[in-house]
Amino acid sequence: MWTGRSANLNGHAPLSRHAVSTLLNTWAHQHHLTADDGRALTVHLRSLRATAARSRS
Repeated sequence: MWTGRSANLNGHAPLSRHAVSTLLNTWAHQHHLTADDGRALTVHLRSLRATAARSRS
């Protein structure tokens, strides 16, 4: 299990929150995802976690 605080199962150091956000934003851009206002979607890891938590409830 990857917690973001410890090494993952492969023994590698986890990505920083900044690196994860950068990867998510790159992915969103490559898939031409847009926000409700039509601009390019900016992914915020905190918002993504909150949305996932709400969907599990």
